[in-house]
Amino acid sequence: MVWLAKWIRERVPDARVLLITDHTELDEQVEKVFKGVSEDIHRTKSGTDLVYVLNASDEWLIASLIHKFGAAEEGDIDAFVEDIRSHLPEDFRAKGDIFVFVDECHRTQSGKLHDAMKALLPGAMLIGFTGTPLLKGDKQRSIETFGPYIHIYKYDEAVSDGVVLDLRYEARDIDQNICRTMAYSKRSAGSTASMATTRNTATSLTTRTCSEVRQEVKLVSGDYIDLKTYEPAMRHLLDTYIRAEESKRLSGFDDLTLVELIVERGEKAVEALPAGIRKSREAIAETIENNVRRLIIDETEVNPRYYENMSELLDALIRQRKQGAIGYEEYLAQIVDLTGKISQPEIQASYPVSINSPALRALFDNLVVLVPTASEPHGAVPDVDVRAAKVLALDAAIRRVKKADWRGSKIKEREVRNAIRAELGGNETLVNAIFEIVKAQSDY
Repeated sequence: MVWLAKWIRERVPDARVLLITDHTELDEQVEKVFKGVSEDIHRTKSGTDLVYVLNASDEWLIASLIHKFGAAEEGDIDAFVEDIRSHLPEDFRAKGDIFVFVDECHRTQSGKLHDAMKALLPGAMLIGFTGTPLLKGDKQRSIETFGPYIHIYKYDEAVSDGVVLDLRYEARDIDQNICRTMAYSKRSAGSTASMATTRNTATSLTTRTCSEVRQEVKLVSGDYIDLKTYEPAMRHLLDTYIRAEESKRLSGFDDLTLVELIVERGEKAVEALPAGIRKSREAIAETIENNVRRLIIDETEVNPRYYENMSELLDALIRQRKQGAIGYEEYLAQIVDLTGKISQPEIQASYPVSINSPALRALFDNLVVLVPTASEPHGAVPDVDVRAAKVLALDAAIRRVKKADWRGSKIKEREVRNAIRAELGGNETLVNAIFEIVKAQSDY
């Protein structure tokens, strides 16, 4: 936010930046941050003060609470808006080229307050900042309020930069045993079903899971019931009568999938498999193949031609292994290499320099049947440069017409399909295929 404000100030003549927050603490934090880079910022004290500062041209950097006072919270929105409107001079016009930065925009910008801001500053550029964009339909979504995303800083990027800590999960096996005599009961429809282990009947007790206890309750009661309401009592029962030994680690996958582990560690990824699988080379091979196959199936709609080719290579490698045509070590080397090609096509495959995004690569791989020319027979794969140029033109055409939430809207989808058709010359089979690929791209 700080560097964007300074960049705008340096490059846009007569630029002024208004920063909107919804808490006093954030307002104070913004002031400290800007003062830390030698920029003075005017913090408005009321709606009247905000109007006065905007109507003048003395301050280029302004901060204001979205509500009249920080302690008023969301309940004072109407009073704040009314305060602004009642103090507007007849000749009011915000001076300069106004850029409005709205911090935590998901909290205050989905309703009438946003409309009031736009009415007050009709010519301003509004930019929302949020770590929690509104995505559901109960309120106006962030992308509908502010338009397309300018920049997205994803969670995994923040982890890579060391800004936040990642969440890690480990598979663990915990031995459980019953440590004391237990009794439990369940009441239903005026009847009581009870089960108890006593000195006379409890000769041996084995480890029981929560699902087993549920089954016993159902059996003894003679009635199938929804036990959700009894879940707390069941949990108390298990916590009281079941003792858990120290956990032991089953595998070294950390938070990586097996495929990611193979890409990262190569053949050494096998060492992270559970001991029961490591005992059998056949089990190792089938585990790897099943996980690689799952990845191919999941990604096929994104780039059908590329992943169909990868599927054929996997089938061929499996046949070689089963027929004994290659040794185990050679098989591992080949499956590791194939896994890399499947999970990282941008590294493994050769693309023109201009084809530099997943969407462009998908179009490039699948755009192999162009409208034939006199020098190019029907069905021939076009020259690489010709195909790359067509892909870039197609990408530009799609981006010109696509609108927010275009998937699922017949009118919006028709506009995208028509743009594709215009670039591909009416080849309906290819148009339909490319349209489905475009729908699967996160870039669009």
